[in-house]
Amino acid sequence: MTAIATTKVAVETLDDWLALCLKEAVGSDGADMAEHVFRWEMPKNATFGDLSNSVAFKLAAKRKAPPPQVAQSLVDALWEQLERHDGKAWVDAIEIKGGYLNVFLSQKALTSVLKRVLQSK
Repeated sequence: MTAIATTKVAVETLDDWLALCLKEAVGSDGADMAEHVFRWEMPKNATFGDLSNSVAFKLAAKRKAPPPQVAQSLVDALWEQLERHDGKAWVDAIEIKGGYLNVFLSQKALTSVLKRVLQSK
């Protein structure tokens, strides 16, 4: 996949870009968290989206709120970051399942990833 260029930042992969947006959405509460906390994983169940992250569980104690409530605040902040980085076209939806953030990628994002895979062969 070619680098994702937005008006504010350029990163090499969709995963890097989503991790950056999530880290910025978490804000200062995540300052002491390791970088891997902001990485996205593929959920075992496809109904949970294309990518999933559990950072809300790590923030719950710090924010003194249950993980689903923390996750909801992160969804709103994540959408703001996506808009800030001109990336709303890369994500169709963000849902919460039990405190997990679940991202559903757009056709544009999936096509870009597929092109990168096919070009690497």
